[in-house]
Amino acid sequence: DKEFERHLAKGIIYFQAEEMDLAIKEWDIVLQHDPDNKTAKDYKQRAESILERLESIRKHQAVPTY
Repeated sequence: DKEFERHLAKGIIYFQAEEMDLAIKEWDIVLQHDPDNKTAKDYKQRAESILERLESIRKHQAVPTY
């Protein structure tokens, strides 16, 4: 379906622009209608992994309060 191909492509564009939250939203739309879409699954997993690593880095860089 062309509509879901557009969501998949839009997610990849967001991913390349480092807009992980927006990318994941696009891939979720694809996966709601095609849960076995390997491309959307793979990209979503990569984006979630990147977000987890960024969150971990942010926690370690938090300014301590004295």
